[in-house]
Amino acid sequence: RDDRLREGAAPRLVVQELKIFRMAWRWGSECGLAPSRDLACVQVKVDGFVLNHRTPDPTELAAVLQHLQGDVRLAVRLLSVTGARVSEVCGRRRSDLDPRTGLLTFEGKTGRRDFPLPRDMVALFADRLDRTDQPLLSLPPGIRGPKCIRHHLARACKAAGINRFTPHGLRRMVVDRMARSGVDVATAASLTGHSVEVMLRFYRNVTDDDRRRAVAQAQLGHLPVAGDVIQGPWPEAATQASGTHPGHTRRN
Repeated sequence: RDDRLREGAAPRLVVQELKIFRMAWRWGSECGLAPSRDLACVQVKVDGFVLNHRTPDPTELAAVLQHLQGDVRLAVRLLSVTGARVSEVCGRRRSDLDPRTGLLTFEGKTGRRDFPLPRDMVALFADRLDRTDQPLLSLPPGIRGPKCIRHHLARACKAAGINRFTPHGLRRMVVDRMARSGVDVATAASLTGHSVEVMLRFYRNVTDDDRRRAVAQAQLGHLPVAGDVIQGPWPEAATQASGTHPGHTRRN
């Protein structure tokens, strides 16, 4: 417990790891691979631990990027474009990026997926397009890579005077930008490695402005009045009954 907390692991994560360890110990005891006794109960204090669900906007991201350098800055740029998980970005190899097509291959919870990077993003990796098995980003190995990004991102937010957000906030930002741009949910989910249900339930951040745009776009306050021209085409049965032809307009 103490070692994991010093490494920066979230208290709730440590609680789950201890539960799994106890389950493994019981199984080992039943198989004769561990002493036949229960482990002591280890408490983990989680009081005051609050998940950061803040989603930044592009203007805030641009301000924070000014306070990042090197491959950490490049990693944050990649997160803000792809909406990938921080562990996925840290685990990329140079062979995962195809310089001809600009496709960056991710291996995530939902399997393999290819993300078409914009050309200006591919250009940032111009010196790393040799398709070797070397890491795409020069970051500390293992779990220290995501921890490094979170640490520097938090410091950059403070330096920029921006309310702190996490790498996962960038994932939500990408989902929001695609939704507001009219990208269909199936395509958006395939790009970020979500299921459609999970993406809509946990990652789409609906604001009051979104709701206002939806009401205006659907013309929910408009009712046709006498003299309004209504465009066809009309269902076959209706056109025969009214004597009009498909594709014609009619007055209300």
